[in-house]
Amino acid sequence: MGFCDFAFILEACWISAFAMLGVQCRLWIGRLFELIQVTSESTAMFHDLPANAMGSFLMGFLTTRDSILKQLHPTLHIGTSTGFLGSFTTFASWNLSVTDLFIMGQVASGLVALVIGTQSAIVSWVMGSQLAAFVEYRFPERVQEDDEEIGPFLKSQHLAYVGFPLLALLFIGFSILVWQDDSRNRDEIWIATLLAPVGALGRWQLARLNKRGGWFFWGTYTANMLAISVDVVVESIIVAEETVNLVVLAIPSGIAGCLSTVSTFVNEIQSLQKHLEIKDVSEEIAEAEEEQVKKVPQAIKDMAKQYIYVLASLGSAQALFLLTYGTVTWTRG
Repeated sequence: MGFCDFAFILEACWISAFAMLGVQCRLWIGRLFELIQVTSESTAMFHDLPANAMGSFLMGFLTTRDSILKQLHPTLHIGTSTGFLGSFTTFASWNLSVTDLFIMGQVASGLVALVIGTQSAIVSWVMGSQLAAFVEYRFPERVQEDDEEIGPFLKSQHLAYVGFPLLALLFIGFSILVWQDDSRNRDEIWIATLLAPVGALGRWQLARLNKRGGWFFWGTYTANMLAISVDVVVESIIVAEETVNLVVLAIPSGIAGCLSTVSTFVNEIQSLQKHLEIKDVSEEIAEAEEEQVKKVPQAIKDMAKQYIYVLASLGSAQALFLLTYGTVTWTRG
């Protein structure tokens, strides 16, 4: 039990620390691409598109089969995938950008933003997984699971000396920036960074629901919908009030942005289709064709599950935003 408690705390620290780094990267990359006029809140090339694509690419690379990082340092792996990549990408902010386009009357742009956002994330994940396959082929060495020198407990022990100080250092550093930086825009980023662990840890715990709902990923779905609910409340306050506290302004990027995720969402979409695997070239063609024919009906069912999961997530998100935030905005003229 003691080890379990230690492992839980250790993973929480790594997820929190990497979530802070993830939201920093997302916000600054968003500003960079907006500065060079690639993205805009008034077009289908929404603000978080580059971050969602990059994060999905990295998720595809890290989660394909058993990555070397996962074998060497499982705690660091969950910190990177759940903490950093889960916070680097955001489902709620993407859908909020789409809703803003709908509210402005740019329905076509909003629909295109949904399509581009989904396709770019999926294609990026596939490219990442293909790169991982190439690396695995080029460097086939693997760490033995029974190697005592790098067993799970010792791996965690080694990382403990880095995880705790890293989280403390980041928290103290960004807290100082909040107090010392005179820029209101940058202060919003620093505060969002301090709030990031709340969203990331919430998503991490909700992920347990993924194993209880059959093939549908209820944990990620719930996390994304909760994040959208948070966005709805905050954005409604911003619309209604002339002056809003910086902490309130930072909640969508910090808590909601890290509670929701695109990289995990896309990873789950890909995991639903398991029956169109390419057979080994050394196998006989007749046997391969026979097996492939048997797999086709199940593959079609898997594709149907993918579309149901995607449409349910995007449809629920837009329904929530339009019925609440949209109503508030339209009511106030």
